[in-house]
Amino acid sequence: MTLPGIDLLKDKVGREIHGAFEKLLGIRLEAVEIGFARLSCLVCEQHLNTMERAHGGLAASMLDSAMGCAVMSTLNPYAPFGTIQLNVHFVRKIDLQSGRLTCEASAMHVGRTMRTVDAKIIDAEGRVCAHGTGTFLVYPT
Repeated sequence: MTLPGIDLLKDKVGREIHGAFEKLLGIRLEAVEIGFARLSCLVCEQHLNTMERAHGGLAASMLDSAMGCAVMSTLNPYAPFGTIQLNVHFVRKIDLQSGRLTCEASAMHVGRTMRTVDAKIIDAEGRVCAHGTGTFLVYPT
């Protein structure tokens, strides 16, 4: 049995995901299952800071978006929820040579009101660039 939230996400696979912010960054939803999501983003000049590396906000946004999609896949569509905690660990530089980044997120705990998710970002060479965890609150309706 699938939840309606995952059906909504599956309709977006292969396209930029719903938010204008993700569209601005060029983040695409590549795959989704219940409690799992994979996003991708090609590193472009618009992502670079003055040191010619991708701004840390790109990795943080990919992690948060992928984790949010993993959470959404466990809920009814448009059920209100939000990130209440986000941990990001940067372990490798991200720059134009990183190519297409892939971010995979998996739900670790799916409770009635709290969801915890872990995620990692891998570059085109298969190297982990960043990883993180998030906690999400499912708001009462």
